[in-house]
Amino acid sequence: MKTSKNWSPAKLIGMLCAAIAIYSTMLVIRAQSFVTPAISQASDVIANSTDRLTNTYYTYPGFELWDPAKWAANKPKTEPITSWIETHEKGTQAEYEVKDKYKGIKTFVGNQDYTWKTENITDPEVTDPLTRMGLRVDVREGGGFSIFIAPEKVLADKTRKVPIVIVPHVVDKKDVFWAMNTLVHFRKYNELCAQRGDFIIVYFVIDKSEAGHGSPFGIIDQATDLYHGDYKRIYLEMSVFAENGAKVADVPGLDWSDDDGTKHDPETQIDHLGFIPVLNVAGKWNGKPSAGIGIARPRSDLRYDPQRILHGKLGEHWMEGISFLFQHGKNDDPRIKAHFDQLGIEYSQHDYEGERWIIFSPRQAVEQAKKLPLVLILSEVYPYDEYSISTACADYLDYFKLAAEGDLNILLYAHESPETMDPAYDVIKEAEKTYPIEPSRIYVTGHSHNGHLAREFAYRHPDMVAAVAPLGNSSGLAAPAYSHEAVVADDRRIEAWSKIDMPIITIGAASEVTSPHTMRSSILNDYNLFIEAWQRRLKASRCPVKTRDEIMAAEHSPDFVTHLFGLPNNGSSLQVIDGVEHYIIDIKNVDGREHLRIVGIENMVHTTEPTMPMVAWTFMRRFARDQKTGRVIELY
Repeated sequence: MKTSKNWSPAKLIGMLCAAIAIYSTMLVIRAQSFVTPAISQASDVIANSTDRLTNTYYTYPGFELWDPAKWAANKPKTEPITSWIETHEKGTQAEYEVKDKYKGIKTFVGNQDYTWKTENITDPEVTDPLTRMGLRVDVREGGGFSIFIAPEKVLADKTRKVPIVIVPHVVDKKDVFWAMNTLVHFRKYNELCAQRGDFIIVYFVIDKSEAGHGSPFGIIDQATDLYHGDYKRIYLEMSVFAENGAKVADVPGLDWSDDDGTKHDPETQIDHLGFIPVLNVAGKWNGKPSAGIGIARPRSDLRYDPQRILHGKLGEHWMEGISFLFQHGKNDDPRIKAHFDQLGIEYSQHDYEGERWIIFSPRQAVEQAKKLPLVLILSEVYPYDEYSISTACADYLDYFKLAAEGDLNILLYAHESPETMDPAYDVIKEAEKTYPIEPSRIYVTGHSHNGHLAREFAYRHPDMVAAVAPLGNSSGLAAPAYSHEAVVADDRRIEAWSKIDMPIITIGAASEVTSPHTMRSSILNDYNLFIEAWQRRLKASRCPVKTRDEIMAAEHSPDFVTHLFGLPNNGSSLQVIDGVEHYIIDIKNVDGREHLRIVGIENMVHTTEPTMPMVAWTFMRRFARDQKTGRVIELY
């Protein structure tokens, strides 16, 4: 091929590079140039998502681990038993007699006895007698629906740990009376708990259509942290076996052995707590979690295509963390230490006044006493959670990469309430004495309920925290009656937060943060509640509060991202990271500073998604906290 003097190879290459640069820029600013026509309510519109080809030939090392069957050996040893109980329980019919005041009501939202988060009616005629017996009754949601029954005298004594009795219960139909049906069905158990006052009960309740999935996660964390349960005495209620004339040893797939391989006959280990037959399952309730692989399952409640994730760059990124979890064992596995040694990361586990925490620091920073930022990740490290390190690595892989590159320290610590999270303040102060931590650059993050707790911790300690990144939380702050949050942003909190300058980035699936008019929401589908929630968020973040008309007008913006969020903002962008669109808006506070950022990730569900750490870090690293004045310093 001939090349003329006017079109030299160097010139051609230069023009090609320029064209690529222009095209790349167009991808980023696409949000500013995309004009959206009028869109009907809840139309689930995502930019060209249905037009994209998924190349199912795209695989990568570890791809086979998306198959749940690969994780079968890692399940909790109790799972076959709990699954059997769930599918063989008798007497699952409703026993609670619905009161006249509840009859004929089509929607209970707004009823004084209805709780939005747990989707249940609490009838005082059922719960008040239990309160008079000296019991606390808490209906909770988190990893499923459950009811915690605890004697008040146990809760009053923080030095005393008591046995935990776990009672699986299946209901024929999980309607708004599910909690009352459970309390009525187990009235004798509740009475025994009140009489003895030396154990707590956790009922985890399953709809009959969902029975057989085994042990729910999270209830042991709540039972030990909030209700003074003893993780060494976890008892599973076993009466269903007697009802069916069955033996525990006959449960399919059961392996009742210790870690050293010693096998036991579970039948001989059944004991009684009063008249309740129980089996001690301590040490066998938790298995190695299969973090992340749940995204491979299609969803019927949301528009979601898992194949696009699995056969793409995001799936490959995700598999790095999943493979680490699969290949490594418990916290004392020498391969974990070898892995961090190779990365140049020093880590150690500590107990400070009974509080367990784990810290990771770049070795060179330790040797040179070079102070670096600290990211407090709310990730559970309870003594009975033997996979806490590998789980945190799987969930927050890129933070560990940043630590390896010498950018930051990581501290793992989490509890289940604002009050039990507060000791993290003293833990960090203690860590500062030994590790290379820059006290003006401390950041907090967590996912789902840990996101709510991260936000709460930041606002409770604004003298310490420079910025916070709640993950998997909604863009707005719903009114208490409609909140699904672990820490409800009530009016008192909103008012207190509005006086604090706290840079905050919320990152979630697009269905968690965008308008329910443009996409079916996984959190708040009522548009009026969405508007109110956004106004509450603006007030909490010291931003000018927009009117209803201003918020509604945002849905008709020619800017695609603004339209998608349905929220007025001071700047929007669309970034493609790992092949997935990330929608970003920034809002200025009353001082004219962009300290509120909301990020939505397309084609995503409620999970710790692997791009979240880097997206959060890009925002948080810009800020520091003046140690004398408490003011926010903008570094970048």
